Amino acid sequence: MGKKSTSRKQALQSDDDAARAAAAACGVSASVVYALTAAASVGGGDSGELLAEACVGGVAHPPGYGLWLELANIFALDPTRAARRASLMSALCGAAAVWGCARAAATWARHLDEGRHGAIAAVVAGGALLASPLPWEYATHAEVFALNNALVAFGIWCAAALAAHPRDRRPARFAALLVGCCAAHQHASLLTAAPLAAFAVAWLRAGPLFMLELFAVAVAAWAYPTYKLTERSAAATEGSWGDLTTARGVFTHLTRYEYGTFRLGASAAGTAGLRPRVLAYFTWSLDQTGATVLALALVGAGAGALSKNRPARRAARAVSGAWTLYTLLWHGIWSNLPIHEPSMAYEVHARFWMQPHLLVCVMAGAGAAAVAARAPKPLPAAALALCVCVVASRVAALWPALDFSVVAALATHGAAALAAVPEGGLLLSHTDLHWNPARYLRACEGARPDVTHLSLQLLPYPWFARQHPLHPRMKRWPDVAAASTDPATERYERLVEDVATGNLDAFPAGIYLDIHGVHEPHIGRLGSWRGRWNLVPWGLHYRIVAAGAVQGDAGEWLARSLAEIDRLKAAYEGGPPSPDRFRVGSWEIAAGAAYNDAHYQTGLFALTLAQELRASGLVPEGVPAYVAALRAARRLTGPAADAAASHRAHLSSPAGDAAKNALLAAVSLHGALAAGRDLAARGLPFGNVDAPTDAELANVTLDARRRAQRFLEVHGDDVDADVFRRFLAGA
Repeated sequence: MGKKSTSRKQALQSDDDAARAAAAACGVSASVVYALTAAASVGGGDSGELLAEACVGGVAHPPGYGLWLELANIFALDPTRAARRASLMSALCGAAAVWGCARAAATWARHLDEGRHGAIAAVVAGGALLASPLPWEYATHAEVFALNNALVAFGIWCAAALAAHPRDRRPARFAALLVGCCAAHQHASLLTAAPLAAFAVAWLRAGPLFMLELFAVAVAAWAYPTYKLTERSAAATEGSWGDLTTARGVFTHLTRYEYGTFRLGASAAGTAGLRPRVLAYFTWSLDQTGATVLALALVGAGAGALSKNRPARRAARAVSGAWTLYTLLWHGIWSNLPIHEPSMAYEVHARFWMQPHLLVCVMAGAGAAAVAARAPKPLPAAALALCVCVVASRVAALWPALDFSVVAALATHGAAALAAVPEGGLLLSHTDLHWNPARYLRACEGARPDVTHLSLQLLPYPWFARQHPLHPRMKRWPDVAAASTDPATERYERLVEDVATGNLDAFPAGIYLDIHGVHEPHIGRLGSWRGRWNLVPWGLHYRIVAAGAVQGDAGEWLARSLAEIDRLKAAYEGGPPSPDRFRVGSWEIAAGAAYNDAHYQTGLFALTLAQELRASGLVPEGVPAYVAALRAARRLTGPAADAAASHRAHLSSPAGDAAKNALLAAVSLHGALAAGRDLAARGLPFGNVDAPTDAELANVTLDARRRAQRFLEVHGDDVDADVFRRFLAGA
């Protein structure tokens, strides 16, 4: 009996060593993969904002992300290299999450009935997470979610360790530290950490003094980053969130009151119920790991629950219980944005599905160990080798899509937005896409200090008044008492108009509005807006000008607008981001949509200019300008509409409207070229406008016919359908 016992202990020790080595190999592999694919510059979402706050010592949006900002200060001491270094910090956090999940699965497998095959558990859990596309993506950008995943993964590991050794105080103290860090970082992580901690407390059965010690550790871990947030808020910094100099301000910020406490967003419009949200989550999970991993997770939960060993049962209850609670609470309470795939709102949801995904990976590791324990002896070693090969092949397959080391789409977007503003201009941002990359470039890399840059999302908050002195060129600030941040509302438009009215003279270089910062149906011909203004397309912006200035010299404004399009094209040397390379709903695709919107809106401006020229009574001398405007309209609206229709690109405008306007441009140009060709034959000088040729007319005729046929197939009941039918009959 003594020899058998010693032999078993040696076997278990050997398996423990193999499991530790396998988990370490997973962590090291993840660190290499994530570091090699880490973004070299600013990413989408909150990346630009977080980096800017780290560079200038400001406060990020609620709840502030104090822990991330403190760590970023350590990693990104050089502001000019902040993006790259913060991306590497995320890579390290992502690798730590892989290692933590691998160790958690191996610890759980150690206490299953057979008590072996921890290495397989580690490789399956760590490999499944390593090769999951979304956790990989967030491990390559300066974002908060890689750190969030690391904290949760270590929390699962602590729970598994305490399930086996509830009297061991070390994992209990570490777990308390993690709970405090979760509270100081991202509150959603508490949906996983809290139930795991509750199970651990039930196992501990510790005395009041030790529980008080654990509470003190958690509070201290939360308090330090939170206190540092109040220090950051002591002096107002440009673009920073909130006023944390008062207790009420701290409470408002930490509870996300301005976002909607216990809500993903402030608005609940277009939300779905619990069932479709959970179904969407399962669909996403299948895409991340495949059916095999989910099946193994079920096996792991079942094997643990039915195990003869108490530690395995405890671990199964804690992990599966935390998964169930998170899934129900998140989808039933916190999650309240629309979830139609593919969309930006869907992608926002998916970021928070990574927490239960970590739990699934750990359960899958335990399930793989349970299956291996019941397999013939030679098979587990072969299965381990097969798991390594599967993970390696999946990493190789995903690499081209997730290699962000060569991607600079958001940095290009931010640079293009700043380049379009002349020296000393005022730039008004509405969307995160417009605000965050440009703000990062200004705050961290020192780009365009001459530009006054304001966020229309921050401007309406009362605490923003602290930042007024930071913008000395602003002549008059608007009344924000009843302001809105919704571009479709009168209160928002009045806010923008008040800024323009009070400061147009203070900024001779112009005022420039985010191209997505206005409700498109409210824009009239030649960009007329609210009766007093014209919004002239200006690259990724609209330039706000007095109405009379455009009507008096629309041709010159069009020429300047087209010059900005040429500048934008030059910035995107290889073309805009497309779904061929990036996931639909990603920030890169959003940047591509803004690029397409800039072209399309400039084309519409040219089209309405041509229509105005025709409506005012077109004389022969005006034909060259008319032809030039329609050429620009067709050149810009046509490709944008075609790309949107074929799903090769995205456009904010309705596809039907884009198709009709591209058709109008082509049909109008067809008539203009026919008339212009005859006038040129009679000696009318076209000046610096190329005279129409037979070849151009033939090309435009074919394009117009093709567009008309396609449009009528889909929109045969359109109010202008008969006009297009007559064109087809006569062309």
